[in-house]
Amino acid sequence: GETVLPLTVNMQKIAVGDAIRYGGGVVPYPTPRWDEVMGVAASAADALGCRGYVGIDIVLGDRSFVVDVNPRPTTSILGVARVINREIGDLIIRARFGGLPESVGIIGSFEFTKETLGHGF
Repeated sequence: GETVLPLTVNMQKIAVGDAIRYGGGVVPYPTPRWDEVMGVAASAADALGCRGYVGIDIVLGDRSFVVDVNPRPTTSILGVARVINREIGDLIIRARFGGLPESVGIIGSFEFTKETLGHGF
């Protein structure tokens, strides 16, 4: 398998007003720029020498901009685990010790809000 395995493109629901508020997410996020986003994320992870489960936050404008690299699982793992056709824990172990598959399949979609996070969906 690969040393970098992009899983999904996700969208964070962010409200901007007096303050910036996290509202939830959509996994996967259907965008015509899917391949571009996956390529930018893979390049960033590779350039930084990331290993294991990593979240790459990208803002899409005229170009794609990496704005944050989270070297640990974040809230999006809840949605990712529900929509990929592989066990997320197995992929995390394989990312560390080798044997990642070439790709993962996406089966369905999942949307969550900040309020539903504590309710087991």
